[in-house]
Amino acid sequence: MAFKTHKKSFPKILILVGLLIMVGLMVAGCGRKEKINVGSQERSNKTRIQIQNQNNQSSNQSQIQTPNGKNSNQENNPVAQNKNTTNPVNDKNISNTNNNNETNSTQTAITWVKGDYSVKLTNASLNNSAVKGILFGQDWRTLEPSEGNYNWATLDNGLQKIIDAKKAVSLNIMDTGARTPDWVKNIPGVQLFFFYDTNKYQSTYCQKLTLPVYWDSIFLRKRKDFINALADHINKKFGSNVVKGVMVSPFASVNNDWFIPHTVGTSACGAEDDIQEWESLGYSNSKMLAAAEETINDWAAAFPGAVLKLPIAFSPQIGGNSTDLAEAVVNWAYYRYPTKFYAQMNGFFAQTPVATDPSVKNATPGTINYILKLLTNRPQMGLQMLASATQGNSDGCRQNGKISPCPSYDVLSQSVNGALSYNPSFIEYWSQDADNPQLLPILQNAEQRMNQ
Repeated sequence: MAFKTHKKSFPKILILVGLLIMVGLMVAGCGRKEKINVGSQERSNKTRIQIQNQNNQSSNQSQIQTPNGKNSNQENNPVAQNKNTTNPVNDKNISNTNNNNETNSTQTAITWVKGDYSVKLTNASLNNSAVKGILFGQDWRTLEPSEGNYNWATLDNGLQKIIDAKKAVSLNIMDTGARTPDWVKNIPGVQLFFFYDTNKYQSTYCQKLTLPVYWDSIFLRKRKDFINALADHINKKFGSNVVKGVMVSPFASVNNDWFIPHTVGTSACGAEDDIQEWESLGYSNSKMLAAAEETINDWAAAFPGAVLKLPIAFSPQIGGNSTDLAEAVVNWAYYRYPTKFYAQMNGFFAQTPVATDPSVKNATPGTINYILKLLTNRPQMGLQMLASATQGNSDGCRQNGKISPCPSYDVLSQSVNGALSYNPSFIEYWSQDADNPQLLPILQNAEQRMNQ
């Protein structure tokens, strides 16, 4: 369903339904309280799996039943009032970059599953014929603990397991935010932002963390050096064609999701004013857009044969509303990389409205549904499930919008029906659902419907 098939414009697609393991803490970067805006849906520290394809057809919508309920049961709160509404980012801010330099590699649909540092792959996942690709990664701080000294052992071991299992490889390297190496943060002149991790699903919950500001030139230069070293190592050891996809995350804070801290007031962790701190550091939408462009370009240049995946979400309400930056980045990236850029929304669940729902079609900037609206009518895009339907009885029915009872088969079926209404290139599932034999027919049926 991803590409509305243009056979003359796009190379032949391999439909891969698979598994991606990510070494690292896979939790959402959200969970703000009350008036705090949330960048992406809360997610627990569990593994997830993604199914992709690239031949969506709008006819699939005729098979979709609208999920019951609208957006009222989402775990995140509505966007608060803007603190400053001047100079929003818009299409005029998009750099005049010629997209003719894009490397047009074979577009490969891949299924990603994310894991932990131990790289534990279940036999059920490795032997699953519906699983064709593995999303795998580590922290930058782990891979380059001191400048120019690299520790590739765990990464190599994980990649070799994926290759031996005859699965495709996608990288999810956490190279931004708190996962930045301390040696980078300690370089004189690097601007730092201090914040509480207010997401209770993360191991660093209520810890005071630091990140280099996203536009810091020293940080960006050191990260580019790391990305190039990573690509050089992988190409020499495994070949230049092994990586089929990369996660690009210019605005991560704790994991690799788009989440720019924006707490104002008192949370369970303490009082802080992130907006005031950002303003004191010189935050502007133009600086953030430039940082996003540089991040995407660096990964695209290092891995020219890989597709580029970017989850989008809210941003601090400085110089506009909370969706302006996401809109500007998406518009630029699809222009610059029209056949290989994939924006996605993380946090899709059973009560999320379908694409044709008026709350999505008529969504206004600064609302959660506007993030969904930004993904409609794109040549390729993706959605990720909020949580595991299998674990509904133990996590408070999160994938069902915290509505009980939440039988896993019914919840995942409703979630998939809703997701397919967006004609996605891929849908990401949690590995607990991929390993649940009772849910396998749902995943298989979703793939079939996306490939009709």
